[in-house]
Amino acid sequence: MLTFDKAIPQSRVTQIAVLEEFSLFLLIADKSLIAYHLDAVCPVGGQQSQNDSARRAPQKLSGNRDVGFFATGRMKDRTLVFYKKREGVSSIFKVIYTRPLSCLYHYNH
Repeated sequence: MLTFDKAIPQSRVTQIAVLEEFSLFLLIADKSLIAYHLDAVCPVGGQQSQNDSARRAPQKLSGNRDVGFFATGRMKDRTLVFYKKREGVSSIFKVIYTRPLSCLYHYNH
């Protein structure tokens, strides 16, 4: 029989994605885009390691609670994450791209 455990303490999750290549788990929770290291969600061997808690800490990728959705894609060997952000009555689309070591960077043009 399968049993399920709550892996991350988030509520109001509306979208998820896995970027396995970078060991990242992305989600929108309470209208915020958040990244977790994949080991925090699915620990290797089923056991969480306590010695690298900084790597397992969630990283908030968006500003305030204003993200409607996100999409991932690839362009020229680079993984991109697009998300729609609400600013007043306008919708703004932001792009985050990956670099080595699973870091995500905002592209401001």
